[in-house]
Amino acid sequence: MLRTAQEIAEIVKYQEELQNLSNAKLAKELNITNSALTRYFNGERKIPYDLLQKLADTLKVPVEYLILKNVSKTSDSYTELNYFDIEDNSNYSYKKANILYDEKASKKILIPNVTLGDYAGVKDICIFKMNASSLDHIMPNTVTVAVKQVKTEDLKDGDIVVFQNCHGIDIRLFFNDKRAKIISFVPRTTDKTKERYNYLYKDSWHFNIIGKVVLHTTQTRNPIDE
Repeated sequence: MLRTAQEIAEIVKYQEELQNLSNAKLAKELNITNSALTRYFNGERKIPYDLLQKLADTLKVPVEYLILKNVSKTSDSYTELNYFDIEDNSNYSYKKANILYDEKASKKILIPNVTLGDYAGVKDICIFKMNASSLDHIMPNTVTVAVKQVKTEDLKDGDIVVFQNCHGIDIRLFFNDKRAKIISFVPRTTDKTKERYNYLYKDSWHFNIIGKVVLHTTQTRNPIDE
């Protein structure tokens, strides 16, 4: 459950007392005016996520601790994962290095273990926020997904995967026709421009499977949209 702006203000006030900070000093660190900070905490204005992240960084607490109720501020309740915010899928074709090894493309975030469930503490998982229009029969156009690195032979028909090919990075259903020796990435959408990609085993160098989607959530509003 999400905290209200007033609840966030109470947490901030407590952290200010612990760290000997004033509202004026905190506002200066956030590069906003003291009056603007007050309006956010009074609920007069919605708190943007990037400001929440700056606030969490300044107070040295996970941003989820500010946003979510019943979450500890200690790292024991979180798993640190790489986060990729993919604004343009076409920027990441297979001709470039595997995106997982592109340090400039990601940042570290803490995900509550209660959200990850059975995947809490698993380090070969990364988080992608990306366009999922190829699967708009299954999920909204913009989703945040947890992707687990797996071997191709461990994937099953119908698994949702994130992969790279010459068109960029995408999310689709995986199918492996072992008799014909063809791997397919299949869309589920009304968009006729989203074609099915079929690759013979011998042409597998044309794509790179980043991993299997094990969790996904929609991104439809600001985390503090009340």
